[in-house]
Amino acid sequence: MGFNKFEVVGLGDNTVDIFINQEKYYPGGNCVNFSVFAKRLGAQSAYIGVLGNDERGKHVYNALEKENVNTKRIRIKNCKNSFAKVKLVNKNRNFLSSDPKLSQSLKITKIDIEFLKNVDLIHTSIFSNVNNELKRLSKYNFNISFDFSNKYYKYDFNEQNIFPFIDYGFFSFDDYSENRIYKFINEIQQSYNIEIIVTAGKNGSYAVNKKEFIHVPAKNINPVDTIGAGDAYITYYLLSRLNGTNKKSAMEKGGEYASKICMNRGSFGHPHKL
Repeated sequence: MGFNKFEVVGLGDNTVDIFINQEKYYPGGNCVNFSVFAKRLGAQSAYIGVLGNDERGKHVYNALEKENVNTKRIRIKNCKNSFAKVKLVNKNRNFLSSDPKLSQSLKITKIDIEFLKNVDLIHTSIFSNVNNELKRLSKYNFNISFDFSNKYYKYDFNEQNIFPFIDYGFFSFDDYSENRIYKFINEIQQSYNIEIIVTAGKNGSYAVNKKEFIHVPAKNINPVDTIGAGDAYITYYLLSRLNGTNKKSAMEKGGEYASKICMNRGSFGHPHKL
């Protein structure tokens, strides 16, 4: 794959996904998942974020250590770690409640900037609460990736704090028609210099390359657990693009990797009993 020449960082959110019907929890969160998947795929990977010093926070930290993700810039605070309560319904995740406050308390410092200066890409998300830092971060040479998940029309935010400063944008619209998806992508890419990917669950993923519409169907699988699949897709896609792979091939590889993650429980394993 040739990804070992790249240095990437997940910057922001983390959580423990508490599976009510399994009586277990797993480490997760968009940026943690990205860091782990990138390392598994061969890249040099780090995570920057805030963990609690409770049992759950320690479990996330230990999982990152076991996955050989660089943890030097993690902050540990004397409080409970962020969490999300999840119930699997027909093997799909159903989020019941969450407390993201600690995860969203990250403040970027001068030491972080020094740490980040020479990396190839940082990945963050709408759940990370670092929107106001993107302008400052965009002054450096690394690429910036931003995952909007399925919250683009659900969260109140100023897109002018995000779109001018990112290189990649990922969105999830499971119930949109193809025409609506392509219109959405075109509108953003005509206004900003951003590479947009829309994932649509079982309908696959979509992009626009100049004026060419690209659709890559999803793999036909019987998933064990879909949590973390979108982050797996994003990770493989980004590393492939950094490596010079064309957009459609990167989308195909991202879909293949996401389908493999769907065959495991939790985003990347490491279960812990409640």
